[in-house]
Amino acid sequence: MTEEKKSSSWRIPLFIGLLIGALVLTFAFQNSNEVHVKFLIWEGKAILSFTYFIVFTVSILTAFLFGLANWWRRGKLKRKIGSLEEEIVEFKEKILDIKEEKEEDNDE
Repeated sequence: MTEEKKSSSWRIPLFIGLLIGALVLTFAFQNSNEVHVKFLIWEGKAILSFTYFIVFTVSILTAFLFGLANWWRRGKLKRKIGSLEEEIVEFKEKILDIKEEKEEDNDE
């Protein structure tokens, strides 16, 4: 990568971040009215954009936790597959040893 490309590579993510930030602020200012919120036994008033932000954050955290659980399960399965593959290699070696012994017995 040339020096010119390295120095300008930060501009695109910065521009995208600023654009997203401006859109979020616009959304927050346009949806600043109060709404009545009720959840289980709790109820109260909250700003609509803040309510959306809380729901979005909880959704992201839930998706992350499900992803984390899936990643953990995949890791366990990969370790199990690795140990089973090692067992297969050991059994193949034992089979070859038994075949060699039988061939030696037959030759005698």
